[in-house]
Amino acid sequence: MNKRGGWTIGQIAKLILAVAVIIILLMLVVKLFSPIFNRGDETAKSYFETLKNEIKVADSGEGGEFFMWYLGDSDREYYLVYFGKTIEVDFVKMRRVMVSRGGIGTPPTYKDIPENVQFNSFGMKDNRICVCTVDGYESSCRYCEDLDYPVSYDGKDEIWYDESGKRIGIKLKRDEYVFTEIK
Repeated sequence: MNKRGGWTIGQIAKLILAVAVIIILLMLVVKLFSPIFNRGDETAKSYFETLKNEIKVADSGEGGEFFMWYLGDSDREYYLVYFGKTIEVDFVKMRRVMVSRGGIGTPPTYKDIPENVQFNSFGMKDNRICVCTVDGYESSCRYCEDLDYPVSYDGKDEIWYDESGKRIGIKLKRDEYVFTEIK
């Protein structure tokens, strides 16, 4: 303060700088000590743990059952993907895009456009199965397992994928896991 009791420009600048430094330090402490939580990633991890448990049930001679059902995030989709003897699976899915907003009393119009999706397992062993996600235009297969036996799913035994929303039965028959959709 100067002799008249007012703040000088230098003191005001130091005060603003000190407050900014304190705010930045608080933000860094919160980031450092708070757990990093990604709801979509945690959901995929949970599905994967359930899948592994149900495969163990099938290994014991009983029938396992797996189900992915998620309504919390409209942009994120979950897939069960079997890579077989390859490290990537490609497919085309349809994405709904708004063409016009509409007007008063007129609903918006939409158009379905094809979109290429590619899943990569980043694993080099055969019989790899993953719980993968598509979030917007990005796909990720972070939760994978190398199985002892190949997997067939409703007659498909090379590579396949299945969207969430289907209940899947899992059985071990001789030297093969047989996945079937339960209707």
